[in-house]
Amino acid sequence: MIGAKVLDRLILIGILALVGACSEAQLPPADPPSNKVTALGLLMKTQVNPTFTRLIVLVFHSEDLEADAETIQTELQQAGAVLQGVVARLRVWDEPPTKSQEGREVFYTYANSVGAASARLAAAIERNDNPAAARELQQIANTCNNCHHFFRLRLKDSVVPSR
Repeated sequence: MIGAKVLDRLILIGILALVGACSEAQLPPADPPSNKVTALGLLMKTQVNPTFTRLIVLVFHSEDLEADAETIQTELQQAGAVLQGVVARLRVWDEPPTKSQEGREVFYTYANSVGAASARLAAAIERNDNPAAARELQQIANTCNNCHHFFRLRLKDSVVPSR
């Protein structure tokens, strides 16, 4: 497992990502958030964001970690599997944050796009192809941010800020 110093770095990077996301101007939601949106926000906050932050650190900052390549690879595989599992839940989410059929289609299109990118990420991790993993992480981040902006979710901790 990753040591205490690395955990501190992960937390710091996560906090910096959250601050950057919060600093962007966001439109208020069209409708007040419901319990359904809160459940989705909770899933994002407790499962997607920590897992994604972990993947970012492992892919982009592995040389700074106090762990051997085998340990990092194992942790990458574990985090990739967790992300795929959470995204699988989004792909069948029964209460997307919209009232229209068109909005549901948009939500599931975003979820399916992240699902496909998550599968490609897992495959890149298996191949130990760090450049491909980095590209897929960026694709996932872009798709997540676009979905958040489209639905105007009140997530104070977007996955990653737009560049």
